[in-house]
Amino acid sequence: MIKKISIKFIVFLTRSYTQIFIALICAVIAYCKVYFYPLESNYSFEFKDIAVLLASIASILALFTSIIYAFSMNYMNSSNNRIETLFLEFKNFLFKTDIFLDSLPQNISAVNEARALSYNLKFIKNDDLPINDWDERLEKMLTTLDQSDEFENDPNLGRKIMEFFGHLEYLLNEIGILRIKQIITGVFIKTLFKGFILLSLIIISILILFILYPNVSKPIMMSIPVFFGTFVSLLIIEIAWWIKREETNMLTFIEN
Repeated sequence: MIKKISIKFIVFLTRSYTQIFIALICAVIAYCKVYFYPLESNYSFEFKDIAVLLASIASILALFTSIIYAFSMNYMNSSNNRIETLFLEFKNFLFKTDIFLDSLPQNISAVNEARALSYNLKFIKNDDLPINDWDERLEKMLTTLDQSDEFENDPNLGRKIMEFFGHLEYLLNEIGILRIKQIITGVFIKTLFKGFILLSLIIISILILFILYPNVSKPIMMSIPVFFGTFVSLLIIEIAWWIKREETNMLTFIEN
């Protein structure tokens, strides 16, 4: 129960509007602290202090965005290569299936249905995957196999045919799983995009402060790094969460 609540809370922190809201609250608190209690705060800082602080925050953000960029690109490239390899294997195995089916008697209805299915599968393109109608494609052939009484010379013929199509199904499933994982990895791209936007805003803030200083009040100067520092901290939590979740998905075989 506690674990579920913790996960929901972390997921809540990864949402953009939540991060903006929390960062704004922290910035407002910092602003009020300096504005209403200047003597108690006793802050003494100049533009260079704020610039160094913002530059430090930007450096940390750049480091983590580079990590997530490398992770995402490596995963996407490896997935694309694996998909291309599996799809090529699928096409080659279709021809092996045809060779096997051509070696069987021509007067068996189940064999003819298997030939028709193999022929139709050749029109599948890489962009069509994953397919959602595999059971429908197999239905007619399976019905023929179940009702066939033409296997007297080879009772295991139906099983031999299904072994070929079972391997084809395995290849299509593997490609489908990789496609789905690529879609999930798109979340990393959104996080990466958010990191780049945040990084550009920090740089713009430094330039604006440089142009307007010393006309910018101390409360505003204090609230700006607090806002970005809070936002970057939440973004780091988001990156760590996605990496942790991906690691958990990759290691589920250990629990099984």
